[in-house]
Formats: sequence, structure tokens, C-alpha cells
Amino acid sequence: MIRAQSLLEAEHLVDQPFWVAGVSMYWGEGSKATRQLSMANADPAALRMFKNWSSKYLPPNDGWRARLNLHAQNDEPAAREWWSGQVDIELDDFTKTYIKPDGTGHRKNHLRYGVCTLIKRRSTDAYVIAMAWIEFLQRHYGN
Repeated sequence: MIRAQSLLEAEHLVDQPFWVAGVSMYWGEGSKATRQLSMANADPAALRMFKNWSSKYLPPNDGWRARLNLHAQNDEPAAREWWSGQVDIELDDFTKTYIKPDGTGHRKNHLRYGVCTLIKRRSTDAYVIAMAWIEFLQRHYGN
């Protein structure tokens, strides 16, 4: 029901550039492995856009959580503080940070503040809607 309704709604939204940009960004960068709306990125502007797009087009939620992926030599408290300010997430809303151990050798230029994943709380419906919208764009532009 949600999927079918979202596909119909997409026909009226496709003329809105911000909607298309947000769906396209989620299609490329958003998580599709779990049934929750989330996106990881090292660019705070991309994550702010994701939050703004979600707030404008998707059902309201119970807030956001954030998770960081850092390298062992990153300063975790500084990274949390920086991301908190960049994406407007309270420090208490950060989950456990993933620290990648040294020694894999494949990456030499570590990101100072790592990568942040924003997770929309209680977002199963939002995820289903976003996936339907991706399907719509695949049909609309992909053929």
C-alpha cells in the first residue's frame, strides 16, 4: 500500500528539482541493506541536504542518530563534536563509533573527522517510500 501510493505520488513530485536530487542522492549514497533510512558520507553538506530532503518529503520521525567510522589515529571526541555541529545532532544521539584498526595499508590519506552515517529513527515507512521513489526514477529516467 505504501509503495503503490508512493509511486503515484512520485508522478507529481518529479518536476521538483530538490525531490529528484534527494531521491538520486539516496539512490547513490543511501543505505539499502536495512529497512531504515540512513546515509553515510564524509561531506557534511551532503548529509545536511539528506536531512532537509527527508524533512520536506518523508513522514516525520523521532529524530536522528549518528554513527562515525574513524581510523585508529583519529580523535573520536573531536570528531563527534565536529559532526554534531555540522549535522545538528546532539552528542547523546551518537551510537558506538567504528574504529578501523591500523595495518590494512590500502588508504594513506585519512579523513580528519571520518565518515558520518545519519540514521532516521523509526524510519521503515520512509525507507519503503524512498525505495519506491528510486524505482520510479529508474523507470522515468533509466529507460
